[in-house]
Amino acid sequence: MYTREFSSPESCPVKDGIPLQGTWKEAFGQINLLDIKGAKDWKIREWQSFGIEGERFFLSAILFDAKLFSILVSVFYDKVEAKISKTRKLIPSNMLSLPSSLANSYIDVKTKQYSFRIHEWLDARNVRFDLNLAPVTAHLKFILSKGETNPLVTSLLIDEKKPYIVYKNLSEIRGDIVINKDEQKSNYYTLDPKKTSGLFCDFKAILPHRTSVCWANAHYFDAEGRRIGFSLGDMPTRDSYKNNENAFWINGSLTPLPPVQITFPNGFEKEWVIQDMEGMVDLTFKPIETISDSLFFGIARCNYITPLGIFNGVLLTAKGEAIQIKNILGMGTKLYFRG
Repeated sequence: MYTREFSSPESCPVKDGIPLQGTWKEAFGQINLLDIKGAKDWKIREWQSFGIEGERFFLSAILFDAKLFSILVSVFYDKVEAKISKTRKLIPSNMLSLPSSLANSYIDVKTKQYSFRIHEWLDARNVRFDLNLAPVTAHLKFILSKGETNPLVTSLLIDEKKPYIVYKNLSEIRGDIVINKDEQKSNYYTLDPKKTSGLFCDFKAILPHRTSVCWANAHYFDAEGRRIGFSLGDMPTRDSYKNNENAFWINGSLTPLPPVQITFPNGFEKEWVIQDMEGMVDLTFKPIETISDSLFFGIARCNYITPLGIFNGVLLTAKGEAIQIKNILGMGTKLYFRG
């Protein structure tokens, strides 16, 4: 059975100008990729994702800061009314700056069309995410209680001076969602934290001139009421068997997973196949609704595909328990970046 060695806590993933490589159980106190010898600010890419699912609603929001441009991609699904809202907003580059620390940081972006506010406060064991993006207004709090949630923190190397640093954690969610039907009518819903899960992810990287990466995420409650979630990524990095970003949680208990391959035998709009070489990951993902776009800024180019879809298959825990994944709602992402 695959196992992962966890390193002793570090305050920063860069030492003497060289990025570290490893897996940890705690977030870094500070991440400044400009501490790497030869690093340039315009080459740094940062993004965060927020995934929330409860009895009625599914919400996914991704913020991507490429320095030359920034984007917000959101998918909202009302399971009862079977309605999907999908949005892509271009954010002026001077309005978004993702923080170098998750200990206690604040982001506030407001435009005439939308607004969002993020308070990442790991010192107080929570992350707050407020979003106002028609037709949804959401006020959400990720409860990252010590002992009840266990993050996966990794610093991976694309090459000697190009790190890929990831924080992921699955937790309960408290808050409310307002559905704005029109100017005269809104419906207000309070989320039940015992029946609502959230996956928060933070990424920082210095990417090669051309980069292609895929992710697959889902979380749900099984018939026994257990909070289950997984987050898988297919990014070419060194020594990926020893360290990678793949994580699987059951009621806060973390199982690091082996490296996976995400393939598209019949194209991106058809069934995706997600497998490892250890027999712990064997999943399919069938897209049902997709946001896709291409952005060009001078020599920079970004192509992304972010489908909402259905997972099926099986995952194994570190104890060898086989978890059947049957018709579970989740998100896939396929990103190509040049620049």
